[in-house]
Amino acid sequence: MPPGSSSGPPSYGEPSYPGPAYPGSPYPAPAPPAGYPYLPPPPLPPILPRGIPRLRPVRIDPVPGTPYGIAIPALNPTFSGLAVGSMVAGIGSILVSLAVLCAGISQASAGALVGGAFAVLTVAVGLGAIGAAVVAMRQIRGSGGQVTGRGLAIAGLTCGSVGTGLALIGMLMAVALAP
Repeated sequence: MPPGSSSGPPSYGEPSYPGPAYPGSPYPAPAPPAGYPYLPPPPLPPILPRGIPRLRPVRIDPVPGTPYGIAIPALNPTFSGLAVGSMVAGIGSILVSLAVLCAGISQASAGALVGGAFAVLTVAVGLGAIGAAVVAMRQIRGSGGQVTGRGLAIAGLTCGSVGTGLALIGMLMAVALAP
């Protein structure tokens, strides 16, 4: 055995955590939570629009045979997916109809063929936008204010109509200007 060493396990001193929680208890006191006392305050709740009460249900329906009820909460209205889809399809029909117009104006031999292929696509997408817009406006009108997006549906109806009209004009130009 080297000089200055002992026969028992090494001693590291006293532990750094607090002593026992209670006098005579062999267990140490619990450590404070991480970050204590510098915890940030909780975030503020979002501001609700006027007319929507906070933490108050719209109505409470009783459950027959029990003293309990079902609370129906106030929900924010949602946008109609059909209205959004009709607007996107209408914008797409306008963009494709521009390709039909370009093919109709060009006096290339394949202009009528390319214009015709894209015209069929544009008319199909434009009519789909018109149909989706009509169904979306019916859905919005019958929802009682829970579904919104009437302006999007009108934009889809308008863009689908314009795209279909431009495609037909471009196709007529391609046929008229073909050599």
